[in-house]
Parts: sequence; structure tokens; C-alpha cells
Amino acid sequence: MMYIRILGPIEYHYVLIMMKKTLRMRIRGSIGDHIYFLEHEPVITLGKDGSLSNILTSYIDIPIFYVKRGGDVTLHSPGQLVVYPVIKLDERGLSIPDYIRILEEAVIEVLGEYGLEGYWKKGTAGVWVKEKKIASIGIAVDHWTTYHGLAFNISNDLKLFQCIRPCGMDPMEITSLEKELGYTVDFEEVFKKMVRSISRGLQTDYRLEYMYRKEVIDFLYEETY
Repeated sequence: MMYIRILGPIEYHYVLIMMKKTLRMRIRGSIGDHIYFLEHEPVITLGKDGSLSNILTSYIDIPIFYVKRGGDVTLHSPGQLVVYPVIKLDERGLSIPDYIRILEEAVIEVLGEYGLEGYWKKGTAGVWVKEKKIASIGIAVDHWTTYHGLAFNISNDLKLFQCIRPCGMDPMEITSLEKELGYTVDFEEVFKKMVRSISRGLQTDYRLEYMYRKEVIDFLYEETY
């Protein structure tokens, strides 16, 4: 069984703390596998392989976080579906490359449902459509337990990417589902498709629950042993 938590739009720092707390609890075995689905308020994150030179001077009011995930710099904002799985890979018999491929194939499967052909590139993590990147993957693993994860551009403002070189790329090489389709999509429909695709990839049942902002903050202050 896997627990799916739907958070909606929320500030990055709350989710970062919650993800790390969930990670500690999962490593101890006090909880099962969790996946958080959410949107972030505008934020830039720089991975451990990132370069400060890829953060440009525009939109300097957007907060910047240095994080332990793999990859370079990326940007989150409303309209982008962010997925943070906290799962024990060893208990599922998965290698890190296996896991990354499951995330990529989930995006590719959802794109296919909208008539778009997505693909991954050898030697990189993420998903492309028509030579433009539509989903980024940056993960971290501690005691064979994953955290951080996937960002899938649905209806987010792509102009915000002008303030960075996303994953070291030209900002013009980034696209979104709505840009490629040319029409508005139902965000909730997309994340539900992603829930089904990821659960199929992990070959697991799941329980889906909505988690509101107050519940997130309450969880951060709960004592755990």
C-alpha cells in the first residue's frame, strides 16, 4: 500500500521540512511509502550538482533554496505539478535507474493520453516533447529511501524560467502541456492520471487523501518517536 497526499498550492519551505520528516519516519519504518502531489509558490531550487551561474538576475524576488537532490537549477510555480515520492526502493526491489525510469514513463504515458509523444534522453533525467523539456527529475536517496522528485509543467508561466538556465539549458527549451496542446487542461485531471500511472509503474495499490495547509503545519509540529 502507498499513501498519496494531495496538498495543492503551498510554500516550498513547509513541504521541504515535511518531506524530510516523512523521510526520517520512513527510514525508521514507522510509516509506509508516501507520495506528495502539489504545486509550489514561485521558488528556485539549486541541486547539489548545480552552478550559481545558472541563476540569472531577473525576478530576484523569487526565493532560492539549496537542496541535496541531484541535478542543477530549476524553478517551481503554480500550474506545475510537483511530485515528491518518499519510498523504500529496496523493499520494492528497485534500483535508482529503475525508479527514475518509472517516473519518466509515467509522464510519457500521461502525455500519450493527450496525443503527445514524450521521450527520455539517454544519460539525462526528465521528459521531452518535440525537443523541448516538459518534465524535470531531481532525486535524492538516503538509506535506499527516495525524496525530492518530479516537476511536470502543465499550465505554469514559462516566462519565469527566464530568470534561470533550467538544468543548464536555454529557457526557451522549456515547454508545458498546455503550450503544446494549445488549449486549457484540467489540472486535477492531469494529477489523477499521474497518480494512476505512477502506481502502475510501482505495481502498488494506493490510498488517496487531500491534505490541507493547516494539516501540513500540524504534521510539522507533531512529536514523533
